[in-house]
Amino acid sequence: MVNKAVSILLLLSPVLYKYGMKDCSLLFEDYMFFIGTVVLFVSSLMNNPVRELSQKWIIISFAGLFLFNVFIHSAMFLNPGESVIKPYIIKYGRSAMLFIIGIVIMVRYIENVESLYKYIVYAVIINLLVFDLQRLQWFVVPCHDTLPGGCMGNFARLSTYLAITLPFVYHCSIYLAPVCVVTSLLIDPQLGCLMSAFIIVFFQFKNQYVRYGLIVLALSLIGYFYIDIFKSFATRLPKWGQGINMLLISPVSGLGFGAIGELTQNLNEHSTISNSILQLILEGGIFVCFWLFYTLKEFFKRFDFSIEAIAVLVLLLNSCFEYVFEIKPLWFTLIFTISAFIIKQIDKRPKNVFC
Repeated sequence: MVNKAVSILLLLSPVLYKYGMKDCSLLFEDYMFFIGTVVLFVSSLMNNPVRELSQKWIIISFAGLFLFNVFIHSAMFLNPGESVIKPYIIKYGRSAMLFIIGIVIMVRYIENVESLYKYIVYAVIINLLVFDLQRLQWFVVPCHDTLPGGCMGNFARLSTYLAITLPFVYHCSIYLAPVCVVTSLLIDPQLGCLMSAFIIVFFQFKNQYVRYGLIVLALSLIGYFYIDIFKSFATRLPKWGQGINMLLISPVSGLGFGAIGELTQNLNEHSTISNSILQLILEGGIFVCFWLFYTLKEFFKRFDFSIEAIAVLVLLLNSCFEYVFEIKPLWFTLIFTISAFIIKQIDKRPKNVFC
């Protein structure tokens, strides 16, 4: 039953999109994630666990860090006369807890994880078809801006989606993968998908000459797109610098989960700093930084060049330059990507698992 629920969520979550006022769209995405997690939980009650987690403290410690963050940043703690916890911390924390619950359920109950990859491919194909129709001025799904964005609402989000799903697309259909890369470069060059393609080819092809050729090609493309790369970093580096300066004010507790989005929305700016990893550290503080360091160390220790490991690596690298974890329609895809790697590790080494 869990497999059926996951297949539906992987297919529908990147396709269902509510267009309208910004707040209405975000509310729709929050409700869809909540309902999807409930469906996942109910379906797990109809299955017996396929595998068990060990080293659960990685998950438990993150939950503890969140509770510590809520306590430190609650208005009650900072101002005894007030009795209201900052709502954006609760909202962010609720989503984070549902995210963790989704990982635990998928890891414990999914059977034959590779059979679910095709549903990611189906969702990618639907987005590409909608994108092509939008380019022909058939706006079956409206866009937030002038550039078509498939069911994602804008082209940047669509390109990010294609980048993080490319390993699964490559695994299922090597012919569809180049289409995704070309699409991401077609209108407004987004290099995340191209970076994902290089990572896949570099780790999947063992021939030394292929790797050397790939390096030469990468350097050539960097030279060709150097203007776009320069513009991209020119907009990101000041945001990263401001974020690090804010962290220095409160390095232990951070700014509070959800604070980056709240702060930038109040300033009528973009609600992210285009770096999900840095944003997590800024909001969680030094303890989250240590937790993240250990988790990444465990991941790279178990990196086995499988398509699932490459998918997580692609996700991590894109998160260093994009707001991947802030795109709510992608959350179930992100949960599945992480879960697929953990499942493969458990099934391969049941006595030495990642989480």
